[in-house]
Amino acid sequence: MEKNLTEGSVPKRLLGFSLPYLLSYFLQTLYGMADLLIIGRSGLSFLHNIIAIGVMRVPGVYLMSQRFPDTLLPMGLATAAGSLVSVIICIIAYMCIRHSDRRSTNESYAGK
Repeated sequence: MEKNLTEGSVPKRLLGFSLPYLLSYFLQTLYGMADLLIIGRSGLSFLHNIIAIGVMRVPGVYLMSQRFPDTLLPMGLATAAGSLVSVIICIIAYMCIRHSDRRSTNESYAGK
């Protein structure tokens, strides 16, 4: 289905384009808050962002733009894949921190 974007109400078209972006921005903000609460205390926050951007987002967007030059969708998917890498790193770090906290708690009880 092809839409003619030069016809119709400009505010309606603009709103149609802006809502997905605003939703993704809101979700990214929620992710950032969770990242701050979970990973921020361990010093891994900066590292996991560098890994996600350097390993997935930048190379992924470049490769997708070379492979599919006619559309921006694959480039957008590469950006989402970078966010997925960040989420996976956050989950792994959370599990490691939780395991470490449990171990230190058990060791402190064993010493008494």
